[in-house]
Amino acid sequence: MQEYAVILNELAQALRPMSWGVTWFEELASEDQFAVLRDLAVSEDDPEVWSYCEGGSSENVPTTTHERFTDWLRGIAAREIPSWRRLTAFYREEQAQHVKDRRLYCYRINPDGTRTEEF
Repeated sequence: MQEYAVILNELAQALRPMSWGVTWFEELASEDQFAVLRDLAVSEDDPEVWSYCEGGSSENVPTTTHERFTDWLRGIAAREIPSWRRLTAFYREEQAQHVKDRRLYCYRINPDGTRTEEF
């Protein structure tokens, strides 16, 4: 167990004053501060996440159960990132092809259906 895990535990149980904990943390090197914060962030359990089936029936039940939130997030990213990559590549190609044709049209449609160009 890391030395700072014991200190953090003592602070959480109010065995040491919080002002002492702040001073202790500020005196740590930046790498150690980062390690303490990283361990604090991952020490909490990832909540269980359910991915629900959307539809019109009243019998919608979860199609997949993920053990942790991060597993669910990785699954979503693995499914969505390839689509976004294809979409952004297509968008860039379209933008490159029509650079010269791009114009801003601003006009008013008159009551009789004619258009009055503003510029």
